[in-house]
Amino acid sequence: MTPYLPWWLGALALGLVAAGFRLTRGRPLGVSGSLHKTVAVRQTRALDAAREAMAHDEEVQRALMEATLAAFTPEQRAAAALAPAAPPQQHRAPPLAWVEHVAVVVGLVVGGAAARLVMGPGVASAPGWMDNTAQGALAATGVGLLVGLGARLMGGCTSGHGLGGCSSLKTDSMLATALFLGSAMAFSWLLGG
Repeated sequence: MTPYLPWWLGALALGLVAAGFRLTRGRPLGVSGSLHKTVAVRQTRALDAAREAMAHDEEVQRALMEATLAAFTPEQRAAAALAPAAPPQQHRAPPLAWVEHVAVVVGLVVGGAAARLVMGPGVASAPGWMDNTAQGALAATGVGLLVGLGARLMGGCTSGHGLGGCSSLKTDSMLATALFLGSAMAFSWLLGG
């Protein structure tokens, strides 16, 4: 008997969390983005404040409209004025606030700690070279840093691309997920797993 939960149970739980996040927040769940915004607290809060200020500043809105109109020729502006009105665009969900990103990260830590308490120490150990030794902890830290770097370079992590992006049929997410899975399978095969 393995100390791990069945893979399908974890997949089902993760899918339900991602779907629930999309339904309640109107945005896909992305762990690496939430982690980045949690760590970069000053930058995130400054962006939130600037976005809020711009949305309510009539002078900024007027300047944006003037700059947009200036990008078109007089003929294009005249043609746009004669064209029938476009149907209203679907409203995009507002970005998550900093505290919501913190809640995602804290939820991951608390969930992992709860799983360890419920399942015992076997749930956090891994067979082979990443066991519960100092060498295993160092290897896990190195692997975690490489995964984080890859997530930043790919514009998202497996949860953001694999669950949120693929379910939205985004081409870049499908490509990123294929690269994630392909490299994971290749390294697993190379390591004899």
